[in-house]
Amino acid sequence: MKISEALRKERQDRNLKQKDMIKNLAISKSHYSQIEHGKHRIYAEDLLKMLADNNIDYHHFFDEVAPSYGFRNDNSELQKEMSQAFYEADVKKAEMLKDKILQQNFPMEYKLHALLIVAELKKTKLDAKTQKEILQSMFSQNDWTKNRDTLRIFGNAMKYFDKSVRRTLMQSVLRTYKNI
Repeated sequence: MKISEALRKERQDRNLKQKDMIKNLAISKSHYSQIEHGKHRIYAEDLLKMLADNNIDYHHFFDEVAPSYGFRNDNSELQKEMSQAFYEADVKKAEMLKDKILQQNFPMEYKLHALLIVAELKKTKLDAKTQKEILQSMFSQNDWTKNRDTLRIFGNAMKYFDKSVRRTLMQSVLRTYKNI
């Protein structure tokens, strides 16, 4: 689905008029109409503001349009399957998905997430190599305490680190987020 089609669908699903979709934007109704009909393009800033102003879930929106622009959803599909295996406590499926993720060219975050899920389901400890990979992944970021993905990996891996490492890392997080 193209962006123009997705915008029209979202507008119609919400029973909005075109003028409602563009409130607070410097886009005329006629220009927006041409955007919806695929005759004009929309600036990224305007699109994001429109999604936010109309409470349109940008994850869902981009999942809908990404394949039309050459993006494959293999990553998110495998992530969904892995999450489902976790919530269903399906160790066999999680192992199979982990192996698939590790063998393919997925981001390190996905690989670590898969390893953590299998360790959790099997109630086993992480080996030293995996713990080291997690720490290297965290510290490869400019400021790991401000990176959502790194924080999620840390949160899921916390219990596998020894007490002193856990304490040091938590102090870093707490220094960054003093007001929580």
